Amino acid sequence: MLDVGAGTGSLSIPLAKLGAQVTAVDFSEEMLKKLQARAQEEEFTVRTILKSWDTVNLDEEGFRNKFDLVIASMTPAVRNPPDLALMLEASKGFCYYSGWVNRKWDKSYYSLYKHLFNEEFKESPHGFYLPFMYLYMLGYRPVITLMQDEWKSNETIDEYVETASGFFSTTKQIDDQVKKQIREFITPHAPGGIYHAQTQVITGMMIWNMKERNIQT
Repeated sequence: MLDVGAGTGSLSIPLAKLGAQVTAVDFSEEMLKKLQARAQEEEFTVRTILKSWDTVNLDEEGFRNKFDLVIASMTPAVRNPPDLALMLEASKGFCYYSGWVNRKWDKSYYSLYKHLFNEEFKESPHGFYLPFMYLYMLGYRPVITLMQDEWKSNETIDEYVETASGFFSTTKQIDDQVKKQIREFITPHAPGGIYHAQTQVITGMMIWNMKERNIQT
């Protein structure tokens, strides 16, 4: 299986435990280091590739029509039709995608965004309905589940920097200087090096079989 935008391995590790041969792709070296550390601690093997998904050449990597399952879960790695098309071309079986239907991030993100970029962050539900429409137009009929939840987390400053960087990367270019500013902003609000985050979300999940396609004639 292929995990696109794998992060620290929230899906890669459990699937490896179940016996899957997992390849994880992510643009963040820090995230992949944490994934590998978790895999080694639990004595599982996960192959990692440090690349932005939109720069992956399927033929050079040997990815074309290779994987029984390709997943992209709550990741900015798949944000437009070309990114989604790469998922389809890498799969020979099933694909799984999850994204935002609606979300209200922790209030600190909005304050931080305005602090960094001198503008308000504009919410967009692009993480689900556009991929669904794209798949439907191609003739696929994904099985869909929606879920409403409240996420509470205790993040270290390093984790917050990575999470906020991913959040902002959908609209802005994030470099080391921006990450430094994020760290400086959140440190006074993280007593003991821990920030308590709270996010309201509605997420959508869909799965489809690449071999089942309704093509109109």
